[in-house]
Amino acid sequence: ITESTESTPETETSQTSPAYDDNLFNKGNEVSKISWTLSDGVLTISGNGNMDTYSDITTIPWFSRRKEIIKIVVSDGITRISSYSFAQCFNLEEISLPSTLYNVDDHAFYNCEKLKKVSIPSSVLKIGEQAFGYLYSEENNKAETDKDYTIYGETDSEAEKYAEDNGIKFI
Repeated sequence: ITESTESTPETETSQTSPAYDDNLFNKGNEVSKISWTLSDGVLTISGNGNMDTYSDITTIPWFSRRKEIIKIVVSDGITRISSYSFAQCFNLEEISLPSTLYNVDDHAFYNCEKLKKVSIPSSVLKIGEQAFGYLYSEENNKAETDKDYTIYGETDSEAEKYAEDNGIKFI
């Protein structure tokens, strides 16, 4: 299955930006074309620019097939992963993120029960709330940090800061 969506991103990016700039993520008017394929458990996101922002988790194009997803590959060219894009991919075990990625929004990989590690590229300058390493606890009726989760990344990076701020193991 291959699907394409056209969107107007909320951001304008520059790969040469040395530091986080709010304007990098809050403006822009170029249209991006993002496509996706799901084959043999591998969801591949391709294109250039930001992923679409979805009004509801059920409007995410692959949401109804999320239990089939074992691996996610976000290809070079993608600059932003929007909120809840891959939430509740219960069988997800592996993700590959590109060096073109700048922003991972809130809850992007929330409640992915089998995902226990991620390598975050140093290009990522902003990681949203509960984007990685959080599971829903039915017992406590709230999101909790997955104690078995590990984030891999560069020293003094946004990945390290996120891991420290959220009590997640960092290597």
